Amino acid sequence: MNQSTINNELVSMASIHVLDAQARLADAQSAEIAALADYQISLVDLAYATGTLIGASNVEWQPLRPDPDGP
Repeated sequence: MNQSTINNELVSMASIHVLDAQARLADAQSAEIAALADYQISLVDLAYATGTLIGASNVEWQPLRPDPDGP
């Protein structure tokens, strides 16, 4: 085996390792996004179940005051 063949094999192996690492990174990033989305959905489900949906959304409301000049 000559040096050129060895170099080509090393480059090929390195490329395979880089592509494998990139694929694993993409899978991990996808899993992270899915977990974050599931977490947000769970927060909404919890707020709905506990009756705090409006408060969880930082909505402030006041009861409607009757208009003194109205009917």
